[in-house]
Amino acid sequence: MTMNRTKLPITLALLCLLLSLKVEAQRFIDKNEIGFRYCMNYADMNYTHKMYNIYNHKDFWQNGFGFFMTSRVSSHFAIRPEVDFIGRGTFLKYEDISYKLDAKYVDLRLPLIISLAPHSAVNPYLFVAPELCIVREGEITFKSDRLPIDMFPTGKITTDLAEGNIRPYDFSVMGGIGFEIPIRIDNFHFSIAAEAGYSLGLLDTFSDDELDGDANVLDYMLPYTYTPESSRFNRGIEGAVTLSLPLSNFRLIPKPAPKPAVVEIFSEPEPEPETFEYEIKDCYSFEEMYSFVKQGFDVSDKRICVFDMKFQFGSAKLLRSSERYLDNVVGMMKAYPRMRITINGHTDNIGTEETNQTLSEKRAQSVADYLIRHGIEAHRMTCYGYGLRYPIDTNATEAGRARNRRVEIEVTRIQ
Repeated sequence: MTMNRTKLPITLALLCLLLSLKVEAQRFIDKNEIGFRYCMNYADMNYTHKMYNIYNHKDFWQNGFGFFMTSRVSSHFAIRPEVDFIGRGTFLKYEDISYKLDAKYVDLRLPLIISLAPHSAVNPYLFVAPELCIVREGEITFKSDRLPIDMFPTGKITTDLAEGNIRPYDFSVMGGIGFEIPIRIDNFHFSIAAEAGYSLGLLDTFSDDELDGDANVLDYMLPYTYTPESSRFNRGIEGAVTLSLPLSNFRLIPKPAPKPAVVEIFSEPEPEPETFEYEIKDCYSFEEMYSFVKQGFDVSDKRICVFDMKFQFGSAKLLRSSERYLDNVVGMMKAYPRMRITINGHTDNIGTEETNQTLSEKRAQSVADYLIRHGIEAHRMTCYGYGLRYPIDTNATEAGRARNRRVEIEVTRIQ
């Protein structure tokens, strides 16, 4: 008996923990994105010693790529931990002498993203990022007509980059600007962006051996033995394009819905719809969609946008006028018992991002609950809330906000 009493609070604690983990996992999915970036770095090194003034710094483009995860703290702020594989170095030339240092780095970056217009069709943003840059490989190439032909018939020396030629790590800071374009194709969301930034290395990249006079890579280039007396810093102008995918695209388990409790049976579920000509659009009215279904058109992945779905202010409780609209949806789904739908809730930008996210989820579920109460099986519906993330009109006017406060009913299957 004592054992059973002990197990009860443990069981309740475990249930609370599992529920909490589920809620946190849902928040993680809703607030995070994964992505890929391709970049080009206009690399150079800044030499502070006047000896290098005689050399021309040639264009030295290095390409790279990386992976990142964006975590949105709020509608205006996000952090984007990323790992980038990128090249740095320098290319110096003087008369018949050329010296190229080509270093391949792994960068660990933590950009802070500041969105300037997060809910517009094009979102400009600023970013600043501390960077830990680790050298993984590279090479040094030296060319000169002055090299002994018997030893170097090509007039070129190439050697692998080693700790004797460069400091194995660097700390730097990058800042820049970007433009992001969110895109939606049916129920799949992603965004593309272009950004440009300037990277400022903070550590001297000369190695300890070079500073001590033990490295001789520069001896081929200079007419005398030379030990650097000052510093050399990484610099670079970087341009990149990125592709981001919200984790909500990969949500596998729909939100649970209550068991159906039929309170009304429609004796005449099918009003005779007006006939509309089929055309491709982002949104359709209920009358258009029902007409297409009756005419046998494939409307899979097509959406009904309900702009006049009315709820109590700041609430998910349906008003009577909206219930009458949903009666038509009930009739259509009863007429086509194999039809499946996805209900998407959207809001305007009044209020915080978190509040609107929760409100959109509850309103989508409220629509599903109404359909369930009127005889539509729960397994025929899935519900998602997108908050204020995907406006289809401006939020600067009341008319635009009214269009953004919408419920979308997407037909995912008919037969």
